[in-house]
Amino acid sequence: MTASGHEPLRPVLLVVDDEPGIIVIVERVARASGFDVVSRTGAETAKKLATINADAALVDLRIPGSSGLDILQAIRTHDPACQVILMTGFASLDSAVEAVKLGALEYLSKPLDLDRLRELLKTVLNTLDRRRRLMEADGAAHQDGADHGRDRNRQGTGRRGPAPDGSQAEPPLRDAQLLGCRRTAV
Repeated sequence: MTASGHEPLRPVLLVVDDEPGIIVIVERVARASGFDVVSRTGAETAKKLATINADAALVDLRIPGSSGLDILQAIRTHDPACQVILMTGFASLDSAVEAVKLGALEYLSKPLDLDRLRELLKTVLNTLDRRRRLMEADGAAHQDGADHGRDRNRQGTGRRGPAPDGSQAEPPLRDAQLLGCRRTAV
């Protein structure tokens, strides 16, 4: 529980695979690792899957009627902060290289190495936690800056107002989606 008395939000993992057995195993591992899980069999279009707003996704490379690479690309276009892991029973160097070029965090071979999956999910959680802490620190800096904002603007600390060189300083990134731990209607 948080100080406000609410349960903390858990990050959301989207799992897309046409094999129900894989989905069940991944759901168990992901939930035990601290994720809420949204599962799909891949019958949906890549564009629709991309709108689920997950913090991370585990996507099969070969899905009837779709491609894991297409889903990866749609997710990364919709939300560049979403960390996507591809998995396949048909690993090839070409598909691995293409996956990395499109922004995949990792490329797993089936049968899945569950210890490696746990490691990857832990890496994702650590990244989300770092983002959350950075956003909290940024928010605290903004609150502190309310008292001393004029001086900080002149010092060019990323707030609006003239920087020392006279240019207009850009505001720090405040996109709530970068926080992770999103909820979505499913």
